[in-house]
Amino acid sequence: QQQEKGIDMKTMLFDIEQRGKQRIGWDVPYQQRYKMLQDIMKYLPQDKVHLVDQAKTPEAAKALWEHIKKHEHPLSQEGVVIHPPTGR
Repeated sequence: QQQEKGIDMKTMLFDIEQRGKQRIGWDVPYQQRYKMLQDIMKYLPQDKVHLVDQAKTPEAAKALWEHIKKHEHPLSQEGVVIHPPTGR
């Protein structure tokens, strides 16, 4: 059905639990985990895999949410993922 409808699926990376054989614990701050994702992106197909946009302030988060809600975001119309600085 995807081929019939011309749907080009994309994957968004938003967190990491393991890198190779190394487990990444929840005690690792999210910004460090996000940096790991940025490093991994060098090895993935850029037309199929994307990193999520980040909003680091309440104002930026609201603007991103409005952008997605209005279907103006080029990669998502579904919603947001919220991470605390540390933990799950």
